[in-house]
Amino acid sequence: MDHGQILPLFPLGIVVFPDQALPLHIFEDRYKEMIADCCAEGEGEYEPFGLSFEHEGNVAPVGCAVQVMKVTRQYSNGTFDIVCRAVWRYRTLEVREHERSYLMAHVERLDDEEVGPVDPSIRLLVRERLGQLTDLAAQDMGSLGYGSHDDDPEQSLDALDVGDAFVIAQRIGLEPSRRQALLELLSENARLQYLADLLDDLLPTMQKRQDRQRRVKTNGHTTGD
Repeated sequence: MDHGQILPLFPLGIVVFPDQALPLHIFEDRYKEMIADCCAEGEGEYEPFGLSFEHEGNVAPVGCAVQVMKVTRQYSNGTFDIVCRAVWRYRTLEVREHERSYLMAHVERLDDEEVGPVDPSIRLLVRERLGQLTDLAAQDMGSLGYGSHDDDPEQSLDALDVGDAFVIAQRIGLEPSRRQALLELLSENARLQYLADLLDDLLPTMQKRQDRQRRVKTNGHTTGD
């Protein structure tokens, strides 16, 4: 029986997904101590810590264990930069406040309940919505905040493998609360359906905004050929 494990806890106003790389600047003394405590006996090897989304003083129950991959820069004032990678999801069972200068959490690993191939109909739906998003983003990349034409073409929206909802969510720039909702879903089909529904709501709004911008640029008149 899995009784969970104890992780140092780092509440932040961001949400990370499994396999995502994450740069962090460590400046608070308690988190300097936490990173030092995570450093195992082997040179450069670190034990994971938990990163949970914090909003208005509330810490989400589901987070991601992340592992320091390397320290990229150390500053003269004692602060430093690290690059981490999220490795697995967890559900918090208990938060312990007084064992260290930072929080500790008793967590259980959170795996998908449904494991299997992606539903072809959901895959097709997401691919269609992403295609529409790509078309809109290509018209006005800068104002929409979806990257630029200088981006690596291999990382463009239409190059994404529709079947990895976490990768898609990173690329289309979901706000933290929606990223958190996605993180908590326990099947890939459910995550892709969530994104499809979200894009259904988002696309008309984006289209209307672009139409308004176009009217402003033409002083409210349409241009002929």
